[in-house]
Amino acid sequence: MSDNRPERHGGAEPVFDLEEAVEGDAIVVTVIGDVDLATAPRLRDRLEGAVGARPDRVIVDLSRMDFIDSVGLAVLIDVARTADARSTALVLRSPQRATRKILEISGLTGLFRVEEDSPGRG
Repeated sequence: MSDNRPERHGGAEPVFDLEEAVEGDAIVVTVIGDVDLATAPRLRDRLEGAVGARPDRVIVDLSRMDFIDSVGLAVLIDVARTADARSTALVLRSPQRATRKILEISGLTGLFRVEEDSPGRG
């Protein structure tokens, strides 16, 4: 399910969107484009909704995310803590190299479970 309100800059293609799907015991939220001050609230709302449904896992697919700033990281941290309190695993899937480096530099790698790709995908 795609978010109905993609962010646009100067009439260009959307630079931020969210898609949601069910995959076994998990809700998968795919992040597309940039997560920053303008788009982080929408990511927070979508992830909190997914965690609120109380699945076994919420997978945040980052394979199509181009950028994340400190506000976006704060969203992931807050949602990870909420998920943990509700016994839901928050998994980051396929973070791009730059995102993985940000997680490492900021000391956040221990907070998140990271998987490289979904089973059955390339």
